[in-house]
Parts: sequence; structure tokens; C-alpha cells
Amino acid sequence: MAVNLLYRKTIYLLDQKNQVVYEEDKSNWAYVQELIGKPTERTFSTLTRYFDYIWYGSYPLNHGEFKNIHDQFKQFETDLA
Repeated sequence: MAVNLLYRKTIYLLDQKNQVVYEEDKSNWAYVQELIGKPTERTFSTLTRYFDYIWYGSYPLNHGEFKNIHDQFKQFETDLA
């Protein structure tokens, strides 16, 4: 659940920075497509893969894995600022 919240927050921040346009029914990969050619594309694509694998694949994270992914989300947020 924590990764889901981090991912949703990331989409919100991208929308606030006018890098994507939030739409309730838009797929995660549609957001990646909106970022093509922008500096955030590669990192957001990686975060999207993590989210999909964990959320849809029901991959259980141990503490160390979660910390690593959480740190990457935090770094992405810092880079957007």
C-alpha cells in the first residue's frame, strides 16, 4: 500500500509541475508516454515498473527493498522541485 501512495503522490506532483495531465482513467504507462523527451522520463518509467511489479504482481517487499524504492521516490520528488 505504501508504494501505491508514493506512486500516486508522484503523479500528483508531475501534474502540479505541468509535466503530465492527471486523468482518473489514464493508465500509468500513458503518463510515461507524456514524459517522452523530458528529463523525468527515465526515472518515472523505472518507478512505474516498480509500482506495477509490486502492486499488480503482489510482490512482497522486505524492509531493505522498501527503503531502496522509497529513497528513489524521494529523490524523484527532490529532483522535481
